[in-house]
Amino acid sequence: MKPLAIIAAVLKAAVLLCGSAFGADDLDAWLKRQATPPTCVYVFTNRSCSVCPRQQVALDWLTAKGWVNARKGSGTLAHFVVVDTDAFPDEARRYGVGALPCMVAVRGDVVISRHEGLLGPDELRALWWKAKGK
Repeated sequence: MKPLAIIAAVLKAAVLLCGSAFGADDLDAWLKRQATPPTCVYVFTNRSCSVCPRQQVALDWLTAKGWVNARKGSGTLAHFVVVDTDAFPDEARRYGVGALPCMVAVRGDVVISRHEGLLGPDELRALWWKAKGK
């Protein structure tokens, strides 16, 4: 499944499960109106990863600065999407995740860059901008 399709499926599921004035048809229309493909960085982690909580600290710092991060399945459009490899093993296989944490930057359906190991807030932001094409 392509990253844009994954994002759309997750958002639709969240809208259907949680209920919202923003319905699934509205989401389809919104996605089609986007002038540029969505850009995000998937941050792959799991509970048995001993250093992954330190990666979350960097994401929390970015959130405090206005960057949006969310957990996969939350239905939030975000700069950074945290993916638990135990809950979403197919996603981990799809992106060839090995060492954790692993960051995979995508623009639309294209993997732009990836990194295995901890990244600080500045490096995470740079990875996102690289995927954005700036």
